[in-house]
Amino acid sequence: MPPLDLRRQLRQLGLPFPTTAIPAPLLVPGVPLLYLLGTYFARKIQSTGILDGVLVPWFARAGVKKENVPFATLGVVWTLTYCHPRIHRQELRGLSARLLASHENLMEQFPGFASAMIIAHIAKVPLDKQIGFGLLHMISRMAFYPAYIFNVDIARTSSFYIGLGCLPWLFGLSVLPEIVA
Repeated sequence: MPPLDLRRQLRQLGLPFPTTAIPAPLLVPGVPLLYLLGTYFARKIQSTGILDGVLVPWFARAGVKKENVPFATLGVVWTLTYCHPRIHRQELRGLSARLLASHENLMEQFPGFASAMIIAHIAKVPLDKQIGFGLLHMISRMAFYPAYIFNVDIARTSSFYIGLGCLPWLFGLSVLPEIVA
């Protein structure tokens, strides 16, 4: 929390004090922009042929290996005691606490992402839109992770809302394709 005199000085200059809270009305103009970004990614992916030529064979051969464990879990494991990990989580400070919190945030949003992708697939949403919004969500989550760890609040908040905003589009295209598209 910054000193109160800094807030007063900014107020006297007529400048707002920066905050990470984004009021809901400011997010509304981002909805069409989010749709345009998703469809842009969808068209680019469709035109490159990367889905059929590279990604499908790669995912078919890929296995979960030890070195693919997220960096956050490694950072937390190095500092947790194994006797009482839940108690020790409350005592984490600094980088370890931020790594754990960012990893937990990623895991909390994954069920929503997975269900949106599965429902979009079952509802036969066009593949380019599925991939476009899915990729936009993944890119924003990859930007969220370092922004959270290094406490870059504007980037963290923006990437969080971009990733979160992709999910209603996927659900909307699944349920009401003629209205949403």
